[in-house]
Amino acid sequence: ERRARVDRLRAALSDPRFLMANRQQELDELDDRLERSMRRRIAVRCEGVDRVRERLLDRHPRLAIARGRGEIGPLSARLRSAVRMRLERGGARLWREVAKLDDLSPLAVLGRGYAIVTRGDGTAVRRAAEVCVGDEVAVRLHAGRLACAVTGADESDLDGVAANTTVAADGSQGSENGPGR
Repeated sequence: ERRARVDRLRAALSDPRFLMANRQQELDELDDRLERSMRRRIAVRCEGVDRVRERLLDRHPRLAIARGRGEIGPLSARLRSAVRMRLERGGARLWREVAKLDDLSPLAVLGRGYAIVTRGDGTAVRRAAEVCVGDEVAVRLHAGRLACAVTGADESDLDGVAANTTVAADGSQGSENGPGR
């Protein structure tokens, strides 16, 4: 009975080398699983690190500066073009205004054949009633001046234009119909 029990225990125990081989096999499998699991985790972490690195590289100051410079070039050209156009329009407007002022200039009026008559104190004579016979007046022409004496004045007025009276530089009086009316 004891022998049978020893045989049963021996059969259940089997060979210790076999048990060690089984345990070694399980250990190798666990080691392989652990290694594969660690490699997967490392790969996932490396991918995450790579994504973060790419995001950081996209935001790197040198890259941001380079992008900014790339954007500045066309903007700078557009700005120069806009400034040039604005200056050209402003210059054209300025010349139109200068031409208007030139047309209104007393010198331009003199160039069309008119004259400016002033009294001795320099005030302009606008109406014949503002001067008396014998007054000294200066006549400013487009080219030059005349010193004249009033020898006569006609205060009749047709729509603001003096009719008939002219004063010559030599002091003689004339009219539209001829001298000495």
